[in-house]
Amino acid sequence: MMYGGAFFIAYCFIFPILISVSYGCPTGYKGSPCTDYQPPSLICPGPSLLINTEKGKATARVLLTIQVTDNSVDANPNAVIVVRSSHVTGDELPIGRTRISFNATDEAGNVAECSFSVVVKDTEPPTCSGCPADIVIEATTPELRVNWDYPRCSDNSGFLPIIQVNRQSGDLFGVPGSYVIYYKVSDGSGNVNRDCSFKIILKVKTCPKFPPPRNGALACTPDDFLTCAVLCQTGTDFEFNPPLLYYCSGGNWQNWALGMPHERKTPWPNCAGERLTHDSI
Repeated sequence: MMYGGAFFIAYCFIFPILISVSYGCPTGYKGSPCTDYQPPSLICPGPSLLINTEKGKATARVLLTIQVTDNSVDANPNAVIVVRSSHVTGDELPIGRTRISFNATDEAGNVAECSFSVVVKDTEPPTCSGCPADIVIEATTPELRVNWDYPRCSDNSGFLPIIQVNRQSGDLFGVPGSYVIYYKVSDGSGNVNRDCSFKIILKVKTCPKFPPPRNGALACTPDDFLTCAVLCQTGTDFEFNPPLLYYCSGGNWQNWALGMPHERKTPWPNCAGERLTHDSI
């Protein structure tokens, strides 16, 4: 190219333009290359769960449910999250408090942890068998020592229950009298069984009440010291000679004859049509 007789050489310079393209990392990732730094999200129930023991057992089966998510699943639907726990669904937990722990680990090694308590409550009272039936005794003494078999009691906890009773077998009881014996059976969780009770009925033993003699009559005193005399109608006599009086002692008829000849047997005699003589005895 010539300008005014002078020649110039034109140069064309091409400057390369460098364009930097930056791709954003998924949520929970950072760096280059993108690295997962966010731990999984792990939600446990609780802070505690309350469940009751199964009938007749000292344990309860626990149903464990948790919620776990992780950002890596958004970036890769095939990402694997490993969950570990101290217990699994279906475990039988004992009465009381048990701590349950979980942890979740993603493929990058990020770990999340949570824990809660499971409280197993015993709501079942002890059970008893062999509770005594009512006791009825006729006694001849002012006091009587009464014995009975203790009920057999157990508890689902596996521990012996506490047995309380208002009177003990072998105690002395006044005669006559009526007494209610009741048991209170409790376990360590405060459950109480009050189903076992029975009565003790003590009566003063009385003599058998025989009917008046046939063709005769019976005369008795109404007081506690029961005495009786037998009589025959006019024109009849006893089939055997009775004592002058019968009196009740210790539940048996005794004889009082003042030395008169008589036969010591009961029931008293009936009256026959002919009078007996002492020579016929």
